[in-house]
Amino acid sequence: MSGIFQITWPSATGVLYKVWKSPELANWSIARDWASALTPPVDALEIDLTPSNGYFRVEAKIQ
Repeated sequence: MSGIFQITWPSATGVLYKVWKSPELANWSIARDWASALTPPVDALEIDLTPSNGYFRVEAKIQ
C-alpha cells in the first residue's frame, strides 16, 4: 500500500489529540503532536504511507 491515507476520529472542543504511527505495533512515533481538534465533531489527518503501510492510534487529553 502506498499513497495518501486519511485517518478520522470523533473530536470535541476543549480536548487535545496526538496521533501516533507504527510500522509494526512495537515502535511508535508521533505523526501529529498535541493539538486541539481542527474540525469538531470529527477530526482528520492525512498521512503519506509511501513506501509502506502502518498502524495508527489517537490519544486524547482533556485541557
